[in-house]
Amino acid sequence: MAAAADLTPIVETVYASDGPAVGARIRQAHKGIGGVDHEGRQYHAFEPEAYWWVLATTLDSVVVMSERYFDRPIPAADHERLLAEIREVGRRTGLRDRDMPSTWAKFSSDYQRILDERLVDHSTAHDVLEVMRRVTPPPWWPLKSLTSPVFRCLSSRTLLLATVGTLPVEVRERLGLSWSPADERKLCRLARIVRLAFRVLPRSARYTPTARKAWEKTESP
Repeated sequence: MAAAADLTPIVETVYASDGPAVGARIRQAHKGIGGVDHEGRQYHAFEPEAYWWVLATTLDSVVVMSERYFDRPIPAADHERLLAEIREVGRRTGLRDRDMPSTWAKFSSDYQRILDERLVDHSTAHDVLEVMRRVTPPPWWPLKSLTSPVFRCLSSRTLLLATVGTLPVEVRERLGLSWSPADERKLCRLARIVRLAFRVLPRSARYTPTARKAWEKTESP
């Protein structure tokens, strides 16, 4: 889910001064994730295809978000560099080169194959969507007791719109999620608001704290 993904660990792996150490902590956190699915098949987070898929969806999100929200499709000439950079994140989190596609063409074909053949309608995906419907204001939100219902309504609608609207068509259909022309128009309006807001934001506010610190460090004399 492009819009719903928490990219914080990946951002820290890329930008933090102890990026490799962050990668080691991410791998440690996955050690206990495993079990048996409803069809009796064993699974584990370290299974290479599943482990890479997290980064693959992040890579796809970068491409989709750049085109959808900023009206700036990433040039085809930059795709290989983008893949090379996400492969480095993979190495830092424990993947081997042979676990990841080495070219953009291979990445694209593998990604489409998984969309077509491997993904299933799972309750966890619906649980994530349900969490979005119940989003609550952060602790610092002013007049929380009075504005919480409004915050929840507006935020949940925006999150669901942005998430469902940027999912691959195959995933929406697999999960039984509807998407109408009216929904598409709403997402287009949201994208225009994002582009406008991004233009007026100061450069320092356009980055996460970890990324901002890294950029400031490289630009300091």
